[in-house]
Amino acid sequence: SAAELGLMTNNDSSSTVLYRTDAHSGTDPDVGTTERHSAGIDLTQKVYAVCELTFHASGSTDDLKVALYRRLDSSWDGDELALLSTTIDSDGSEDLWSFVIGPDFGPGHYRFGLQSSGATNSFDINLVARLARYEVGAE
Repeated sequence: SAAELGLMTNNDSSSTVLYRTDAHSGTDPDVGTTERHSAGIDLTQKVYAVCELTFHASGSTDDLKVALYRRLDSSWDGDELALLSTTIDSDGSEDLWSFVIGPDFGPGHYRFGLQSSGATNSFDINLVARLARYEVGAE
C-alpha cells in the first residue's frame, strides 16, 4: 500500500476538464477520424493524475484510439511521439475508461490524443482528470 511505501498523497477532489463535447455540455468538437488533442496536464511538481473518460458513438461499433503524449514544457508542436497508445473497444453504447498517470511516467506536461478507429466522426467525449500530489514520507 501507499502507506507501507511511505508515499503520502494529498488529493484534489476537483476535476479538470481535458476534453468535453456538446453532448456533455462542452464546446470541443466530436472525435472522429482526425486525431483531436485534449488540454494539457501539468505534472511537473510531484503530481499524478487519475483520468476518467466517458465516450459514446451512437450505434457505432468503431473503437476509440487513445494516445498519451508527454513534453518537458507546455509548448506542443504536434510532432511528439506517443508514450503509449491503446484502443478501447466500443459496443455502440456509452463506454467508460480510466487511466492513472503516475510518478513512473516522470515529471512533465501530458495530453491525450483521441481518434476513431474507423469511419465514425461522432464520438461524444467527456475526459476529466483529478490531480493528487505525492511526497515520500519518513520511515
